[in-house]
Amino acid sequence: MIEPNTFKAVPEENGGRLPLLTLDEFFNGNTEEDSIAPNQWGYGRPTFSELWDILKKVEAMPETAWVRAALHDDTELRSAAGTRK
Repeated sequence: MIEPNTFKAVPEENGGRLPLLTLDEFFNGNTEEDSIAPNQWGYGRPTFSELWDILKKVEAMPETAWVRAALHDDTELRSAAGTRK
């Protein structure tokens, strides 16, 4: 998972645009179920780990160039200690 401080620096260096994250940058080490489709969690949305597995399979397809996660522009970042920044 990309470190919050590293992630926060990217928009500052990129004209305010949030970066596209690789699957590992978004999913690896991330245990927050509500960090993707939070309004669907508990209402039929696959678990976080199931989504990661599905997207890794899509990424591995020969006709797929790459798969990235795009964060919503109102995403609140949490530090490693779990406090929101």
